[in-house]
Amino acid sequence: MTIPFSAQQAQQIRSDMKSLIECSGETANRTRQQIGMVEYGGAHVEESVDQITFPVLRKPLPESDLTKCGNGVLLSVLPEVDLQEIDLVTVDGVHYGIAEITEFNLFGVLTHKEIKLEPYRSRS
Repeated sequence: MTIPFSAQQAQQIRSDMKSLIECSGETANRTRQQIGMVEYGGAHVEESVDQITFPVLRKPLPESDLTKCGNGVLLSVLPEVDLQEIDLVTVDGVHYGIAEITEFNLFGVLTHKEIKLEPYRSRS
């Protein structure tokens, strides 16, 4: 059963969560490599890197997750932050890959996303 919120109440919920995340004082960087068109033969015509900085709230990982992913990180981020599992996230100078993105709702109001990060391992 969902409890409907008024538009004002929904905005207040989002605002409170935003304040909570921003009050942590921590930020992370997202790097996304964007590859443009490919010419005949496989040569890339365009390549660019898209970077953003966004506020985060670091959360402790459950003990069961620590044994699986080593020194991984769990972050809460604002719902409007554009993150995909192909992105590279840098926290405190350490590079991580996104293992999982979960959206959290409070009775239908999207409050935040939780991203589980694992240490980045280069494919080369």
